[in-house]
Parts: sequence; C-alpha cells; structure tokens
Amino acid sequence: MQRQGYKAFCEDMTNVVGMKFEEGRSYHCPGPISFGIHGNGYHFCARLEDTLRYYPTLATEEDCTIKIAKVIGYGQIAEGSDDYNEYYDLYSASNIYISHILSREEIIAYATQLGELRLTRFVSTFKLEPEEVSLFQGRYIRTDLALSYYQLGKKDVYEEYYKGIKVYQLEHKKPSS
Repeated sequence: MQRQGYKAFCEDMTNVVGMKFEEGRSYHCPGPISFGIHGNGYHFCARLEDTLRYYPTLATEEDCTIKIAKVIGYGQIAEGSDDYNEYYDLYSASNIYISHILSREEIIAYATQLGELRLTRFVSTFKLEPEEVSLFQGRYIRTDLALSYYQLGKKDVYEEYYKGIKVYQLEHKKPSS
C-alpha cells in the first residue's frame, strides 16, 4: 500500500521526537504501525493544511518556522481521523520517502487553490506575510473573518460579525400571524 501526502517538520528538518530527515531519503520504522499520539510510524496528512494542526506557525508570539514536505508513505499504513475537528485522511506508515521540501512560494500557491473550509483552516494556522494576506482576502466570508482574527489581530471581528447578523435578523423579522 502507498499514500501520498504532506509532513511538517521543525526548521532543522527534525520531527517532534528529534529525528532528523532529509529530502530524497526513505526511512523505516519497525514494529506494528498505529496512528495517534501514542502510535508508531511516520505520521503524515493527505492535505497540506492539516499538517499545521501539529506544527501551527501561529501558536506562539515568536516566529515559528517550519518546513513542509511532500511525502510518500508505504508499507504498512494505519489511517486516522478526527471527526469532531473535521480532520480526515491522516496516516502513519512503516516507511516514508521525503520527496520534496516545499518552498514558501509553493505553499502559498497551493493555498490559493483551496476552497472555503480548507483555506480558512490554512489562514487560521499558517503565519502569512502582510503582502500574502491580500492574496486571500475577499474570497469567502469565513476566510475573511479568520484573516482578520488570526493574521491581522482584530480580536473582536467575530463578535462584531455575529452582532451584525442578530441586528439584521431583528430588522427583517417576519411579523407573526
């Protein structure tokens, strides 16, 4: 079995347990493969934006630089998902090949092709440069809200948005018969 996907790393190409990876190399993990926090194997995601769940660049005040690579998982593969948070197609593989480390330009180009839900997830977790924010503005209401909140620091944007909806609903309420 084989699956293609994406894997995030610390800037020095280490994973959360400190193992160092290199582009163009394969790695093998012995033992039974399972997915999860206590799982065994090389974890990766089918969608790039889902890797940011594990390496969010907006998690701290200081800059958090990560690298994201295209990978191929093969051998024994365990699947995982998180229905509650809508994360699907998460994998853990006995073998992984690091095929290509994406440049920032490639990551941004990938994100420009995303639909509303996936783009909103991306802009909520990936630290954009000011000039990159404008690439995503005006596409979807939810994405604009996320951009304002997460990227531009407007912490009251959701409160104002929902207050506006309530006012609209009150002003357009149908009279009861």
